[in-house]
Amino acid sequence: MKKILGFTLILTVIFAFTVPALANDTKAPSAHNFTMIAAGGSHSLGIKSDGSLWAWGLNGSGQVGDGTRTTRKEPVSISNDTDWIAVAAHGNHSLAIKANGSLWVWGANNTAQLGIGNLTAQHTPVQMGTDTNWRSVATGRGHSVAIKTDGSLWAWGWNNRGQLGDGTITTNRTPVRIGSDTDWAIVTTGENHTLAIKTDGSLWTWGLNNAGQLGDNTRVNKRVPTQVGDATDWASVNAGISYTFAIKKDGSLWAWGWNHRGQLGDGTRVNKLSPVQVTDYTDWVSVNTGYCHTKAIRSNGSLWAWGENTYSQLCDGTVAHKSVPVQIGTDTNWKSITAGDGHNLALKSDGSLWAWGRNHCGQLGMASLNNRPVTQPIQIP
Repeated sequence: MKKILGFTLILTVIFAFTVPALANDTKAPSAHNFTMIAAGGSHSLGIKSDGSLWAWGLNGSGQVGDGTRTTRKEPVSISNDTDWIAVAAHGNHSLAIKANGSLWVWGANNTAQLGIGNLTAQHTPVQMGTDTNWRSVATGRGHSVAIKTDGSLWAWGWNNRGQLGDGTITTNRTPVRIGSDTDWAIVTTGENHTLAIKTDGSLWTWGLNNAGQLGDNTRVNKRVPTQVGDATDWASVNAGISYTFAIKKDGSLWAWGWNHRGQLGDGTRVNKLSPVQVTDYTDWVSVNTGYCHTKAIRSNGSLWAWGENTYSQLCDGTVAHKSVPVQIGTDTNWKSITAGDGHNLALKSDGSLWAWGRNHCGQLGMASLNNRPVTQPIQIP
């Protein structure tokens, strides 16, 4: 979902492709609604209510998983199986878990991010190992991390900044266990850093820390999980390229790390080395990060966004970056949100799928390619 820190973005005048707002659209939802979505750099994945797996967008590394390297402008079914329960994507690779606990991987594998023991890209889902007790998975640009049903934590892939958390900077082609703890509950990955929450509500971070993305008030990289403060009331966490967001159990929203586009939402563009609260609201229920933009949903179902807006990621009719949260439309039935480098996907409570932002590789799934960004959420059939 992210680009390399330090990449200089040359801003040009962008003429937005405007689609009429569909807040009152009466289009009937799909027969099988989406229940889970994930965005890679320029591709997208989704699981429908019937357990089928769908993918679309850029496919140069086989990250769509349909056996080709052909870019797909609209969702295509991946495999005939209907027992998919979880999906994750980042950069140019994808991962998914089936109901039997098996973990499947496909796409780019140049840094061993697929964990299959080699560096060969896969154009269709292949099972990683033989274990059938995987519970959740997250993936960074070149590494992946997963939790098993016994609460143990595992990682594989690129490890140049210690992002695997095994105490080394050695790339691992197959999963390596991180410590011996069995109380890991949630894990998320950024470009080159990783964060996790334990069942006791404590928050742990490791990997690259050049912008303060680990939140430990330093810029020192960590090769093993290091606790952030002593708080034990963290409820969820989500990592951006080199920044991090987390929600506490009281519904407050916190951020730290890189902030050059205002992606932390604290009204500044100054990096933060430790968590700062974002807004006075205490009813945030979910947060998700893109390249340098952030989206979050409040308990009333409203959707908010801030940070980079080059590709109309914020849906406010401009391409101006925002350093504080702005509400997207007036709808209050948003359920979940995910973002890639420049595109966004969101689900409403009725299971309908909506998309906006960049669509140069068909990552929105709207059956077309556009060099101009889509400035308003459009429903994807």
